Amino acid sequence: MVCITRVPYDSETQAWIAAADSPKEKEKRKQRAKYLRHKEGYKARKKAAYDADPAKYAALGKIQRKRHATRIVAGKKAWKAQDRAKHPEKYKEKWLEYSKNNKESIAAYGRKWRKENPGKNAAKQAKYKAARLQRTPAWADQDAILFFYECCPAGCEVDHIIPLQAENISGLHVAENLQWLPKSENRAKHNNWVE
Repeated sequence: MVCITRVPYDSETQAWIAAADSPKEKEKRKQRAKYLRHKEGYKARKKAAYDADPAKYAALGKIQRKRHATRIVAGKKAWKAQDRAKHPEKYKEKWLEYSKNNKESIAAYGRKWRKENPGKNAAKQAKYKAARLQRTPAWADQDAILFFYECCPAGCEVDHIIPLQAENISGLHVAENLQWLPKSENRAKHNNWVE
């Protein structure tokens, strides 16, 4: 009888396996250590099996994607949120490009949303009107403000240069703070303000 002596794991790996909370976790860690030790062999066998029958693995992948669809979608959303936080300018450019090319579908979506969510829309409008009233001083020239709204060119909207509800600043609802902007520019501007 031939006895095969196995080379034991290094002390760091043994300590990691021994530190497991439960027998199940200990077994998982042993399997992981075994995989890491023989990683290249596993990969070579897996590649050879895939090369022998790629259609089989394509079908398996399809089944797995269907089985874990919700987890995959959640992972993609989480990744996109992280990426958006890291590169906000990239997503802003993408949105501007998209909104420039899809004005009709965006407008249709807005109409649909307002129709389906009348309560939320009313609350949003009321919040804006309240903010505008709060930020209209007694000395404001109401005639000049009215003129600005009445004489707005076609395809443009009245915009507050310094937004009424920005994150770090709050402008006044006075004629000096009003300007006409094309709808697309006004939508892209949101509540942003650059000094």
